Amino acid sequence: MTRPNRRKCCCCIIASDTFDTRATELEQPPWKIVEGGWSVEEYKVSSSSGGKVFLEIPHPENSHSMVVYYDIIEDSTQYLKHQDYWIMLGVENDNKYYLAKYIQRSELTSKIQLLSVSGGTPTLLKEQVITSVTPALSRRFTAMIADEEFCAEISSAVFSKVTYDPNLAGKSPAPYKCGFGGEFTEKAWIDNFVFSRHAQTKEYCPYCICSCEGFYIPDTLYAHITGIDPRMDELDCTMRLEWDRTEGRWEGHWIDTYESGNCSCGNFQLDLSCDPEARSNSFSLFIRTTCYTGTTPLELISLPESQCNPFYLVFERIFVPETQLTCNCGAIFAESGSWFIEITDRP
Repeated sequence: MTRPNRRKCCCCIIASDTFDTRATELEQPPWKIVEGGWSVEEYKVSSSSGGKVFLEIPHPENSHSMVVYYDIIEDSTQYLKHQDYWIMLGVENDNKYYLAKYIQRSELTSKIQLLSVSGGTPTLLKEQVITSVTPALSRRFTAMIADEEFCAEISSAVFSKVTYDPNLAGKSPAPYKCGFGGEFTEKAWIDNFVFSRHAQTKEYCPYCICSCEGFYIPDTLYAHITGIDPRMDELDCTMRLEWDRTEGRWEGHWIDTYESGNCSCGNFQLDLSCDPEARSNSFSLFIRTTCYTGTTPLELISLPESQCNPFYLVFERIFVPETQLTCNCGAIFAESGSWFIEITDRP
């Protein structure tokens, strides 16, 4: 068992366990078996029925934010067993924590669930079917939680990540812990357990969706579209941009994700792509709108005055001439105008 890392500036990992021991039982401490029978076989944790196991090592910064993952070991690639694998995060006690479940069924019906557990009673927060789970001898199950993101994903699958905003900004500091478990119909093996910091408490540690200079970005953003000059004065609205796990981008449409104001005269559709190097001035915004003369989609790159904390992207103004016939804003042939977009993490 790797003990807690006392040098906070060194790395993200707080504790890990590869179960490379000659013992046949989990070490207690640091492990605490709450439910079920668990043993160590061939340097892996095994159980035939499941239950719950908690790691009695708290987050060194007393933060509920964390990243937890482990490897699921299979004895055959011929089929997917009907097993439920769990990760417990932000654990306050044996009956209060957040729970990520990988519900392994067929290649087309396996799913991930995100839940909160209070008083031992689970509440489902989000559930999605995973696309194309491929049978594999080893797959990694990962879950992360922070103030505004809770997610889980499984490897050897297509687009498995499921995300939810738990809205935990007011959660008090405490010695939060983590754990693993499950419900098994056949013997299950778990290996290579890791408990890590999230980007919320240490820059450049893992996060759910995307980061911007070390600060993570939530799965819901807000695009504020503003018109200026007589032709475009009536254009003033806010649209939600929701993270699409299949496309790997934030998407919004003036009908489907309307938040407030009036943007129907321009029929806006927005796709925001995260910069792979996490720079605030390199986000790409693809725009489809009737208030533009030229080839669509229009691609804009965030301007240098954009920033990461607080999250703020701004893009160049787009000119709309008085002869633009497809734009329903203002009076055609009367006067010209322009519009611009700002993107934030708040409405």
